[in-house]
Amino acid sequence: MLALSTKPLMNLYDEKPFGSNSKMGVTLIVKCTKCAGLMLTAKGQKTKVCPYCGTHVNLLRVQRVAASDSAFEASEMLRKLKSEKGFDKK
Repeated sequence: MLALSTKPLMNLYDEKPFGSNSKMGVTLIVKCTKCAGLMLTAKGQKTKVCPYCGTHVNLLRVQRVAASDSAFEASEMLRKLKSEKGFDKK
């Protein structure tokens, strides 16, 4: 027979508001070594597949463009960098 836990479920919405999770690590903006496309990665991540050209990128040898303490701030920086370089789809 399956035993049910009597522990109350954690309500995720009662925790911290969006964008203020202090347990998240540093988020980096890096350039692909083949196509120079910009992408987000977590600090400590070793490899990533480029979303633009499909290359397996070694993140230990990649050019780091910027870093942020929150993923939200890093994504805003990435959006700004892409719009400045003409990657904006507007």
